[in-house]
Amino acid sequence: PDAFTHSPSKLHQHCPKFHTWEWKRLTNPIHKNLAWWTAASLLLNPVFASGNLVGYPDLAENIVFLGSSGVGKSHLSIALGYEAVKAGYKVRFITAQDLTGQLYASLAEDILTELARFGKYHLLTIDELGFLSLDKTASNHFFQVINQAYERQSVITTSNRPFQTSSVLFYDAVIVTAILDRILHHTHFLT
Repeated sequence: PDAFTHSPSKLHQHCPKFHTWEWKRLTNPIHKNLAWWTAASLLLNPVFASGNLVGYPDLAENIVFLGSSGVGKSHLSIALGYEAVKAGYKVRFITAQDLTGQLYASLAEDILTELARFGKYHLLTIDELGFLSLDKTASNHFFQVINQAYERQSVITTSNRPFQTSSVLFYDAVIVTAILDRILHHTHFLT
């Protein structure tokens, strides 16, 4: 269950722009915040240095968290999503596996409608990119989501694999190049 759905009334008290339906759409697995994070690499990054993240999703810039399991990549991406929701932005958190699964499911119905749903968020977080390799169809779907977001939405991506090994994740080298071109342009890296 989504831990964020437990107390939306508290968020309403602090954030008048917030709407309940946006809260329900934020499908993060558990509630996290930035209060615990004091890592020097985070504070040195220009996105986070001011401590004021309000307005970050308007920049349509990306954040990539790279590192081994257990270092806090998902925690930080959830916390940034939470801060964006508090600031009135529409946020979607989804694992790469769930993203491609939802797009596969929409093949029988209308994939363009499903892609449009992903395009309505200010901030899209794709967690756990790199745990599973994607076949041709899933790679194409993933590209469509990233292409649609390019320079229109902010995208946070977490991965335990360096981008130099992306060829093992996606179907072919052409799609790898196209995806990385869009993810890495306007990107802040945290490793």
